[in-house]
Amino acid sequence: MFGKKPDPKRTSRRLLCLVHSDLRNGKQHSYVNRHGTPPGELRDSKRELSRAQRDILREREELERQEVKLVNDIKKAAKNGQEATAKTLAKQLVRLRAQKDKLTSMHAQVGGVSVRATVRPACLPCATCGAGWKVILVLQMLR
Repeated sequence: MFGKKPDPKRTSRRLLCLVHSDLRNGKQHSYVNRHGTPPGELRDSKRELSRAQRDILREREELERQEVKLVNDIKKAAKNGQEATAKTLAKQLVRLRAQKDKLTSMHAQVGGVSVRATVRPACLPCATCGAGWKVILVLQMLR
């Protein structure tokens, strides 16, 4: 039950039906603390983004440990006069550092997505002051 992700098409259809019926009946619908609603989905996406950031950091720390080991192995190989081995290990070190840089940029990108996901709902009350606030909610869900 916890492993399933909500289907975005199904969620948006459900929201459209709620909005359509509420507009016809003239009711205002509360979206707070309901599964599959914008606040719940925001909470879920924040949780997944923070989990992804932690995973990226763990992988980066592992790469840093491997880098230290490689540097020590290169020093040992150079001290023993094994040039071919040292050369191969140096190439691995270059690849590992490039991978570490990619992980750093990925971490920054995930952080940016997390910030955007947090800021967008903060702007929502300003947009919902008018009569068409439910239409705006639907349009945001369909993005």
